[in-house]
Amino acid sequence: MQNPKKQIASHRLILPNGQSLTQWVIEIQQGKVINYFPLSEEMPHTEWWNGSILLEENYDGTVVAKYEGKIIE
Repeated sequence: MQNPKKQIASHRLILPNGQSLTQWVIEIQQGKVINYFPLSEEMPHTEWWNGSILLEENYDGTVVAKYEGKIIE
């Protein structure tokens, strides 16, 4: 069975290169970011998290998301 993806929107998304984006959604599956896109309207099944989410690229090229210093699973 495939793990469901999680959608989280936040006030600010910080990319691995340091660029800051306002009001974006990330999609996470099995602890890895599989997509991110601007939040243009209210979306079903999307959690809203206050503050900033930081994206970090691992040595193998996968991207993880961190919130308050912890990896989002």
